[in-house]
Amino acid sequence: MGRPSKYSDEFRRDAVALHRASGGRRTFEAVAKEIGVNHETLRNWVRAAGAGSAGPEPALDSDERAELARLRKAEREWQVEKEILRRAAAPRNRRRHGRRTRTADGTRRTSPGPGRRSASRSTNEKPCHPG
Repeated sequence: MGRPSKYSDEFRRDAVALHRASGGRRTFEAVAKEIGVNHETLRNWVRAAGAGSAGPEPALDSDERAELARLRKAEREWQVEKEILRRAAAPRNRRRHGRRTRTADGTRRTSPGPGRRSASRSTNEKPCHPG
């Protein structure tokens, strides 16, 4: 006999239901990462649940269809918001931009990006690292 599973039967059923609810729009990897299991583990659970089921799931009633439509709309809105935030953060993530840092005395200075030469320091500016 093998070791007992660290996942409850309820957790497995919920994970399978979550993957099936995506309607094929999400991969095993995406769903598995969201719930914190290995994608192969989730794939095996879905296969096992598919072999044991007697047929297709029952049709949704009108309340469930309305909730599903509402949730799908909310997910689309979140995806759009996430994309907007990703694009807004992109300039800060590019390596070609210099990085703003604070010196020991609290003043700001901009360091050059990779491969760029720094401007010569004025005589009034203190070095970043006292040597």
